[in-house]
Amino acid sequence: MPIQNAPMKIALSILLVTSFACSKTSPEEKAKKLIKDHLYVTLHDFKSYEPVKFDKLDSNYTSYLTDPQYKRWKKKYDEFIDESRRAHEMAGIYAGSYYLASYYKKYMKQASTAMDSASILLDKITDLAKNFKHEFIGWRMSHSYRSKNLQGNLGIHHYEYYFDKELTKVVDHEDIGVPDKHDEL
Repeated sequence: MPIQNAPMKIALSILLVTSFACSKTSPEEKAKKLIKDHLYVTLHDFKSYEPVKFDKLDSNYTSYLTDPQYKRWKKKYDEFIDESRRAHEMAGIYAGSYYLASYYKKYMKQASTAMDSASILLDKITDLAKNFKHEFIGWRMSHSYRSKNLQGNLGIHHYEYYFDKELTKVVDHEDIGVPDKHDEL
């Protein structure tokens, strides 16, 4: 009986070895390679590159914060808040003056109108955020590394990398932190 199983064991062993040899790299390994390839092109001194930490690969979804309508409303909201603040400051200059009370009222009315407009926009922004439909747009991974800058000083850098859905390219990256003094080398 053991003789009959020998060819089966050999075939199974060959199958296992070829499956390990032909196995695809994990998504995390693909992301790490894409980051390293990106850094090879973008770093001033790639030879000084030293990986410190790769976080886990995570899904990346759309956000209302990047929605064009949100950005327009947020910009206008900030303008109304600034206008209200400036009008309050001006009203403060004329507060308590009997002869300049009309200026005080004028600026307080401007502040109130700006604040009302900001409140309306805040309601719209809140509604947009609440009803926003998040869509999968790819992957993301944080990475910390050491490398030399243009002056040759070694520093630690923290970046978030964004990948396409198929995990074939880096579509964006952003600096997610300024190194602390104790992180500098």
